[in-house]
Amino acid sequence: MEKKKVFHKRKTHKTPKQTRQGASASKKALVKHKAKLIGQYLPPQYPQNALERGIEGSVTIEATIGKLGKVISVKVLKSSNNKSLDNAAIKWFLNLKFTPAKTGKTPEKSVIIQKIKFNIKD
Repeated sequence: MEKKKVFHKRKTHKTPKQTRQGASASKKALVKHKAKLIGQYLPPQYPQNALERGIEGSVTIEATIGKLGKVISVKVLKSSNNKSLDNAAIKWFLNLKFTPAKTGKTPEKSVIIQKIKFNIKD
């Protein structure tokens, strides 16, 4: 009796299709970077009238930084109770330049809150 060769069909294991949840879980999370100041800047100029009268204080401002890194708006959150100190802080901040905030590689608008102190040094 002659032996017959028997060929078995090879079983292939199919992997289950990724579910929507699995597919989205495999994407990399976007990294959000804050806006950063570019370069070195001198402190704000002390207003002459406040300096002569010995007025000190601090101003807390909120600034919106645009997608190109330019300051597009500034408002006072907490006043120094002296208009000239508040205005000096706003004027100074409007001249700063930033690298824009980014989500992944996409630039976006952001908001910065900054406290600026005015102290007279002896």
